[in-house]
Amino acid sequence: MEQKINVNGNENEDGNGKNRHHLAEINDISELTTLRDMYKKDWPENYITYYSLDNCIRLSEAASSSSAPSTSSDGNDNSSASGRQQQRYFTVYSVDGDFSDGTFILFDNDEEQSNKILFNSLSDNYDRLMKGLELLDPSRLWYFPSCTKKLKSVVDLYSIRNQCKYEIDGPTIWYYLPKETAIKFQVPVRKDVDLKNLTEKDASTVNEIWPFRYPNSINFVKRLIKNDYSVGAFDSFSGELMAWVLRCPLGGLGMLQVKETHYRKGLGRLVVIALSKRLAEDGHDVAAAVLTKNNPSRSLFKGLGFAEDCELFWLKRNEEDVVV
Repeated sequence: MEQKINVNGNENEDGNGKNRHHLAEINDISELTTLRDMYKKDWPENYITYYSLDNCIRLSEAASSSSAPSTSSDGNDNSSASGRQQQRYFTVYSVDGDFSDGTFILFDNDEEQSNKILFNSLSDNYDRLMKGLELLDPSRLWYFPSCTKKLKSVVDLYSIRNQCKYEIDGPTIWYYLPKETAIKFQVPVRKDVDLKNLTEKDASTVNEIWPFRYPNSINFVKRLIKNDYSVGAFDSFSGELMAWVLRCPLGGLGMLQVKETHYRKGLGRLVVIALSKRLAEDGHDVAAAVLTKNNPSRSLFKGLGFAEDCELFWLKRNEEDVVV
């Protein structure tokens, strides 16, 4: 399915004012898998892109499975309306229907923050990627998370061409640990702590003290708990959830929190070790995006052997700061 999006300027228009370029949706799981696997190149440089696309594939497969029609013994279709209309969390587009060079744009269809976009290309230059970005509606306040320095330069150029400015929203350090190291972790056994997967009933607790929560962000938290890895540290006696960590859509550990009443008990380190080992046992490397100013978390990951892989930038548009 092709999606035409308003163009800013004339670069993507022919002499008659019609679009020469377009964004074409990649909705076939086999094609998404092909695109994802292209980003195994130069591992772990493309870790974020690989796991972002892998997340799309897993959610698409889950939605397809849950919406598949079931037939009773009398031949009637027992599918529910809700089953047929599963929410599509992500939409991935190529430029002009061609992703042979790895060029794509991914829209996060979060119900409250549907302006989030991830993008990348394996091309030696970003010409086609820029053509795709210029098909975006320039009036939208797009948000570009997890940009490397190279991708930040693309957003900078996009800003100049569209006469708007994007500012850094929380510079972060990307930490990386290969599965061969993580699998050697020994998870401490403690009589006072039960390590368990989070469930949907834990979402409100997680969301309540998440520093980056937003209106209805609890739905995002529920989505992560339902569809991805998580570990919670529960009090063995009271059952209270004291600390937790989840794997986020970028493929890195996130939402690492310890309740203030349980500081200095080693619980943050404990849940990170437990989830890292579980990921490694399932064949995954481990990573985490940590705010540059978050010294305690940076010390935790460095102490566990994570290497500082690169600097990442979350870029948001400054609505009032428009280039004249």
